Amino acid sequence: MTGEGHGVLVGRLFRRAGGQSRVHQDDLGVRVDEVVLKAAPVAYVLADQLCITGDYLSRIVKRVSGRTVGDMINQMLMMEACYLLRTSSLSIAQISQRLHFSEPASFTRFFIRVKGMTPKEFRNKAVHA
Repeated sequence: MTGEGHGVLVGRLFRRAGGQSRVHQDDLGVRVDEVVLKAAPVAYVLADQLCITGDYLSRIVKRVSGRTVGDMINQMLMMEACYLLRTSSLSIAQISQRLHFSEPASFTRFFIRVKGMTPKEFRNKAVHA
């Protein structure tokens, strides 16, 4: 996923938090990219990067977006997965590893739960679209 989507989210969070983070706002998009693609508990790692509590981050995200942090992280992971499946020649196992899933089967289960099809089916549809 590009940093642009993260930048919008972080900018909104930064403004809602009153801009009282020790981390410079311009650095946050990059940090969010780094954090989102690492193992959980992502929300608390992200909150730490923003110098706020995980509970406060959850409340801000819910108020701004109407969605939970977990939902947003899953959406970001799915966007990155779809992007990699459409644009790269990486194997599904490599994409799984790149997105920090413990094993390809976990990635496939996550993908099916969100998209209703396997990563392979998605890639085949994207190629033939």
